[in-house]
Amino acid sequence: MSPKGRAEGESAPTRVSAEGSPLCRLRHAALACTAAFAAGTAMAEVTLANAWLRPAAAGAAEAAVYVDIRSTEALELVGAHSPVARGAELVLVDPPDPDPEARRVVAKIPVAANHETRLAYLGSHVRLTGVTRDLVPGARIPVELTFADATGQRRTVAAEALVRGIVPPRPADARDPSSAAAPPGGLTTDPATGARRPRAN
Repeated sequence: MSPKGRAEGESAPTRVSAEGSPLCRLRHAALACTAAFAAGTAMAEVTLANAWLRPAAAGAAEAAVYVDIRSTEALELVGAHSPVARGAELVLVDPPDPDPEARRVVAKIPVAANHETRLAYLGSHVRLTGVTRDLVPGARIPVELTFADATGQRRTVAAEALVRGIVPPRPADARDPSSAAAPPGGLTTDPATGARRPRAN
């Protein structure tokens, strides 16, 4: 026997550190996968500010919503919705231009990371189509914007848009027939021809 109690020719036991053990390596791999998954599923922080739109009457063909968007990562605005309209479109105006011909309906609007993207008057905006109720000054209208990241993952962010500005006239097809202007005093309208002539006494 050797001085340490081992028979001659017997090798010394192999020392394996805890960090190098198969179980430890497996644990490290699992933790790395968990961290990678968490990083891959982290959602960008998106804030919507100063959302507003002009007044519109029920029956109006459209109403434009303006809002300031900020995100912690690059995204694309890919959709919008509001309960006060039948539909919504994304309108790109780049650069801002008052000419209606400069407006293009698009499927997405880019949102830069850590930079304010403004949907502003005379510029790009969300167009609500088929307004279903009167949008009066001071009212706050629910609006939802949907964003997609580079992987296609989507998230929806809600805001309230403040209605402000001058109330426009109601659309012709939404007016009360009884409010139509009457012929000037002393004149009557011929029901057959529509012509106006002096009223008979």
